[in-house]
Amino acid sequence: MKNKLLLTLLSIFIQANTNAQSTPLWTQTMNTLPDSSYLFPVKTEVDIFGNVVTLCVQSVSSVLDQKIYLRKFDTNGSIIWTQIFDNSGSGNPRGYDLAVDSSANIYVAGGLMTNDEPLLMKFNSAGNVVWQRDSTTAFSFGAFHQMVMKN
Repeated sequence: MKNKLLLTLLSIFIQANTNAQSTPLWTQTMNTLPDSSYLFPVKTEVDIFGNVVTLCVQSVSSVLDQKIYLRKFDTNGSIIWTQIFDNSGSGNPRGYDLAVDSSANIYVAGGLMTNDEPLLMKFNSAGNVVWQRDSTTAFSFGAFHQMVMKN
C-alpha cells in the first residue's frame, strides 16, 4: 500500500513539473515599423552586454525583393535599432546566418540571390555596415558551393 501511494505521489509530482511552463521575460514582434513586411527570424544571438540581435528574412516567397533585416533589442526587449540592408536595390540580398563577436560586432553570411554570389557582411554594434564582401573571387570555390548547398 505504501508503494502504491508513493508511486501515485511521485507520478503526480512528475506530471506537475512536466506541465509547468515558464513565462518569457519579454516578447517582441518582428513585423513592426519601420518596415511591416512579413518577417521570419532566421537566427538570434546575444552580445556581451546581453542585447539580442536577430536576423530576419521576408517570408513572402512570391516576391523577389529580398532584404536583410537586423534588429537589436536591449535586455528588456525594447528595440535599440533596426537595420534593413537592400544593397542599394540590387542583387536581392538574403541573410542565412549571423554571429556576434566579443566586441559586439555582427557578422552576416548570406548571398545575392539574383547573381548567385555569396555575401559576407560586418556590422558594428550600432548597426552600421563596416564592410561587405560579395564576389565569388572573395571566397574560395569550395566555400561558395558549401554556402549554396547548405542554404
